[in-house]
This record gives sequence, structure tokens and C-alpha cells, in this order.
Amino acid sequence: MAFEKFGTGNHTFIFLHGYGKTKGDFNDLASKLPAKYCGITIDLPFHGESENQELQDALALSKEEWSHWVSALVKAHGGSEGHSMVAFSIGARLALCHAESEPEGLQHLILLAPDGFIVNPWNMFFTRNRIGRRLFKNAMRMSNSTDILVRKLAQVKLIDVRKQKIIEDNIRGSEAKMKLYHTWVVFKSLWPDQNWLKKENGLSWGNTLIMLGKHDSVIPSRQIQEWVPEPWKGRVIREFNFGHDLMVSRVFQEVEREIALLITSQE
Repeated sequence: MAFEKFGTGNHTFIFLHGYGKTKGDFNDLASKLPAKYCGITIDLPFHGESENQELQDALALSKEEWSHWVSALVKAHGGSEGHSMVAFSIGARLALCHAESEPEGLQHLILLAPDGFIVNPWNMFFTRNRIGRRLFKNAMRMSNSTDILVRKLAQVKLIDVRKQKIIEDNIRGSEAKMKLYHTWVVFKSLWPDQNWLKKENGLSWGNTLIMLGKHDSVIPSRQIQEWVPEPWKGRVIREFNFGHDLMVSRVFQEVEREIALLITSQE
């Protein structure tokens, strides 16, 4: 996986983009960290500079492999004073998987429109089931038929207009469809354990911030808020008047402010 490093400090911020995005989305944030911090932005498999063809037949990443890779990256690039993660959508799911492994030195999580709290049954069927994978792969190869199916689902109100647009944007063209297939399959095991999330001593809510879109049809705000224990809701959740894509300047300003607060609290 390709990554870019900013700074040489001893506390590392790892930035993970969402599906269809690249590490470049977080480069500006990472480059603004104070000198005593290090920022690393990563291109996830099949995205940006990690879009290597040899990954197409790779085995699915296990949670152990993923967390070991992140920990090794932090150790090799200045994480002696700990590390934190800022992650969007599917990147947030991967950040939660890393947190579940209780890695040494993980201090803070900032999650934007996080995937992972709600298990997607379609993802499970199309990636973990042999028949489902075959159907999924064939559907992604049948470009025109898949596009027609999405429009039909919208017509009968099985998906709303916002979700239809997101789906169509992510599967426009045969290459985009196969990218979706390969990404889902390689990440099929990277789901945080639901029981761990529910445990009182599971996710460290005191060190977690979740930013949500009020109009998000992919990761509904209400469903994510149900996971947050009542005493933490006011401290953990920030809600914005956007849909799923929170990669906008207003949200980035808030992320930058929160990072500054974390840095101040550590000094």
C-alpha cells in the first residue's frame, strides 16, 4: 500500500480515506500538523497509487494482518509517543478493526461517517459466500444490466435518490465496478466485532470522536448514535448538515480544531 509521510515527530497521525477516495484527500490536514507530530496518509488497496493489478487475486486481509501492518508502519515512522487515527467511511471501519486489537500506543480516533458499526448484510453475502461472490463478480462484469438494476431499485423505492446517486457514482464504468468487487472481497474480514463494540470496556469512547452527516443515506446518523452510550453522546458526536461525503472544508475545519485540542491536551 502506498503512503505519504509529513513531518518527523514522535506521535503519528494515520489518515485513512473512504471508498473511491485517495490519500490526497487528507494530505493538507497531515501537512499542517506541528513539527513534533508525524502525519501518514495511506492509499488503501485498489485506490490511488495502491491500485496494483497483482492485488486482484490476493487473499482477503485478516484483522490480525491489517493491525500488524499499521503497527509496523507506526513503529517505523516515529510512533514512539503513540499514534492516533483519522478515518472516513470504509477507512473508519479499518480504524475500528485496528482499535479492536488493542494496539500499543493508540490514543485517539476521529471517525467521519464511519462504516463498521452497522454490519451490511449485502456485503456479507456477496463476499463471504461462494455463490454470493460469483453473483457479485458476474454482476460487476455485466455493466449495462447492473446500471439498469440500480435504476429499477430506485423506481420501486427500494433505494432513495441520494443512495442511487452514490451507487451510480461508484460503479460508473466497467473498471469502477470491478474495483468495487475487489475492494469488498479483500476487506471482507475487516469488520469490527459487534460484541467488542457493545462492551463497556470495548471501544474507548472517551478518546473517540464521531462526525456524522444528518442526511447520510449510506451511514444513517440515527443508527450510529444508537451505539454511543448515553453519557457520552454529547461529547462524542458532531453532526453536520451534509450527506455521506463529509470530505468538505467545513468538516475539515472541525477535524483540524479537534486535532489541535488533542495536541494541546497532551502538552
